[in-house]
Amino acid sequence: MLRWLKSANPAAKFPEPKPGLPSPNTQPTPALASQCAAANAAIESSVELYASPQPGSRKRKRGAYSDYTDEQRLKVARYAAEHTATKAARKFTEENGQPLNESTVRGWVKKYKSR
Repeated sequence: MLRWLKSANPAAKFPEPKPGLPSPNTQPTPALASQCAAANAAIESSVELYASPQPGSRKRKRGAYSDYTDEQRLKVARYAAEHTATKAARKFTEENGQPLNESTVRGWVKKYKSR
C-alpha cells in the first residue's frame, strides 16, 4: 500500500477550482498545493457569503393581482361615490375575500365619474 501511495497521482488530490482561481494541482509541492486549496476554499465561501442576499434585505415576493369584472368595478365605484373609497375598499375586501386597495378604488371612481 505504501508503494501505491507514493505512486498515486498527486493531481487527483484536489478538485479543479472555479475559473479565475489558481489550481492547487499545478503547485510544485504538496504543502503549497494544500495551502492553495485552502485559500481557494476561503475565497469561494466568502464570495458565496456576499453574493447571497443578507437576511432581512431580501425583497418580498409581491402578491397575485386580483381580477375584477366590469360589473364588480362598477358596483364598487358606485358605492365609493356615495360613501368613501376607504369604506368601499374595506367592505368589498370583506365580501370578496380579495384585498382591494383604496387607491385602486379611487381610480375606479375617477373613471366612473368621468363617464
